[in-house]
Amino acid sequence: MSAEFEQGGHIPPQDIEAERAVLGAILLSPTDALTVARELLQPESFYSTANGTAFQAMLELQNAGTAVDVITVREALRKRGKLENVGGSAYLNEVVNSVVSTVNIEAHCQIVAEKFMLRSIIESNTDNIQQCYNGGGDPFALADSQREQLDKLLSFRKQSKAVTDTEESLKVYLEHVERFNRGEVGLLGTGFAELDSRLGGGFQFGDSVVLAGNTGTGKSSFALQILLSISRIVPTGYFSLEMSKPRMVTRAIAQLGRVPIHKASNPNSFFDSKEDAKRYTNAVQDYRRRQGRLFLDCTPDLTVNELCLRIEKLVRDRGVKFVVVDHIGKLASDPKERFQNREREVAHFSWKLTQLAIKFEIVVLTVSPLNKEAENFTQPGLGHMRDSGMLSYDARTVLLLSNPMPDSTFGPVEERKAMLQIAKQGDGESGILVELPFHGDRGAYFGDGPALCQADQKQSKPENHNQAACTLEDFGAVEVEKDNLPF
Repeated sequence: MSAEFEQGGHIPPQDIEAERAVLGAILLSPTDALTVARELLQPESFYSTANGTAFQAMLELQNAGTAVDVITVREALRKRGKLENVGGSAYLNEVVNSVVSTVNIEAHCQIVAEKFMLRSIIESNTDNIQQCYNGGGDPFALADSQREQLDKLLSFRKQSKAVTDTEESLKVYLEHVERFNRGEVGLLGTGFAELDSRLGGGFQFGDSVVLAGNTGTGKSSFALQILLSISRIVPTGYFSLEMSKPRMVTRAIAQLGRVPIHKASNPNSFFDSKEDAKRYTNAVQDYRRRQGRLFLDCTPDLTVNELCLRIEKLVRDRGVKFVVVDHIGKLASDPKERFQNREREVAHFSWKLTQLAIKFEIVVLTVSPLNKEAENFTQPGLGHMRDSGMLSYDARTVLLLSNPMPDSTFGPVEERKAMLQIAKQGDGESGILVELPFHGDRGAYFGDGPALCQADQKQSKPENHNQAACTLEDFGAVEVEKDNLPF
C-alpha cells in the first residue's frame, strides 16, 4: 500500500521510523533479522513505497542465496532500475547507520504489521461502504468477501506462531491434556456405544465427518439421531437442504419419542393408546428442553458461502459445537464462482466445510449420497462417493451406511440390523463394521450409548436466547394442544 493512499484528507496509520528500523536491522544482521521480518511482513506491509521496494530486494537476495548487505541491495535495486526511487545509496547508508542493535526487530516488525492491518481494514471497508451506497451486488457475497479479506490478514499475522520447536509443541500437547482432564475439551459421543468404542470414544473437536449411503439407507435419520443425542449436552445445528421445518421437527419428535413417523405427523388421528399419547407428549417436552441446544435451518438452495456464514454465526453467538449438513449434494452453485464441472465444485464445498471445522474446533458431519454403482455392492467403498472423491479425502472420518431393508419387501416391523462401515478413521483402524439397530416401523436408528464422553460441562447450560431464525418457537413445537401442533 503506497504512501499516496489517503482517506478523507487523513494520513493513514503508519510508522516510518519503525519501517526504517526494520530495514536497518536487516542490513546490520541479515541472517537473524530477515528471518524474523519475512514471517511477519510483506513488501506491501510498508507504508513507504521506497521501504517496501528495498524490502522486496532483500527478500529476493536471500531467496537466491546471496548475501544481504548495503552493497548487494544497492546493486539489486540498480539492476531493476529502482535505486533512485528508493533514495539511492545515501538512503541505504542512512538506514543502516541509524540502527545499533537488532534486539528489537520483532517488536518493530509487529508495529509495521499492525499499521498495515489498520490501513487494509480502512481500504477494504471504504470499498465495501461505497458498494453498499451504490446498492449493487449481493450483500451476502459482499459480507463473505469482507470476511475472507480479514481472515487473510489474520492468517498472515499468525504465521509467526505457526512454527514451533519440540519444547513448545510438547507444552501445547500437555496443556491440551490438562484441559481434557478438566473437562474443558474432549470427545463427542454419538450415542451408539459400539460405534463410539471403535472411534476411540467419539468425534474429536475439529473433525470433519462424512456420512454416506445409498438412497433409503436412513442417512438423515442416523445423522439426526446423533445430533439429538449430542444436543442433550452441547449446542448443535442441523442444516437440511431437502426437508421443510415441519418435516424435520416431525422426525425429531418421532425419534425422541420412539414413535412411528406417520403417528407423529398426525397424532390426534392415529394415536390409539394412552401409552403412545404419553410418549408423544414427553417427546415434545423433551424437544422443548433442548431450547438453546438444538437449532434447525431448512433453507433450500444455500450456497456454500451462505452456509458457512450461518454456521459461523451459530458458533459465535450460540456456542454450537456439532453441525450436520444434509446433504452436500444439495448445495447451490454460486453464480460468481466458476468450476469446470460439478465434481470440482463439490470438492470446493468439502474443503470449505473441513476448514470451518478446523478453524472453530467444531465437529461438522456432512451427509452425502453414493453413486449408482454402489447399489451393486453389499458393502460400498470410498470409491463410490458421488460427485467428488475429495469428500473422503478431506474428511477425518468416513462412515458408510448400508441398506438395512431387504430389496424385495419391507418385511415386519421388528428391529433389524444395519451395517455401518468405518471406511476411514484418522486416528484408528479403518474398514471396521458396526451393527446398528434399525426400527423399520419408525424408520429410525436409536442409540444405546452416552451422548458425551468428555466435554465442557460449563457450556452444557447455554443461555436462553430469543433469536427468531433459530429458536424452537419458530418451529411451533412449544405446545401439545391440537391447534398448536408443529405440523
